[in-house]
Amino acid sequence: MAMIRVLRRKLRTWAAQPRRVRSELPLALCTLVIAQPMLKFCGLRVTQRWLDRGAGLAGKLRFGRRRRSEWSAEDSAQAVKVAADALPGFRRCLTRSLATRFLLLRRGIESELLLGARRAGGELDAHAWLQVDGEPLGEQPGADMKAFERSRPVGTERA
Repeated sequence: MAMIRVLRRKLRTWAAQPRRVRSELPLALCTLVIAQPMLKFCGLRVTQRWLDRGAGLAGKLRFGRRRRSEWSAEDSAQAVKVAADALPGFRRCLTRSLATRFLLLRRGIESELLLGARRAGGELDAHAWLQVDGEPLGEQPGADMKAFERSRPVGTERA
């Protein structure tokens, strides 16, 4: 009985999303399900390269393409967040960032995957996030991303 209540709550959450977010949910789910095991078994570079190539191919397909005026990068971030919340064990920031990056690249929007770390209360805290046009995407309002000691953007080669 508890499982049915959980499923109903998740379906209500999905139904409450705007149409443009709901349209991204199936692809967001598939991307999350693919990205997490790939990260575990293939590592970050291989996973990111594979998803970037896949996004380029998916972007050439006309299926589900909307005009830019109807869609925003926040819609993709929200779709990935809702999809990740529906799947147990898929709340890791790196997996979510890669899935969001895939959806953005599919729409032709460039983003930067950043990794950062900080000391918080004597413990090491690490985080992965995306930036679009220099602004963090899909983070809590007022989140202090500058508190993280950033590494260079993922996927850039050393000079």
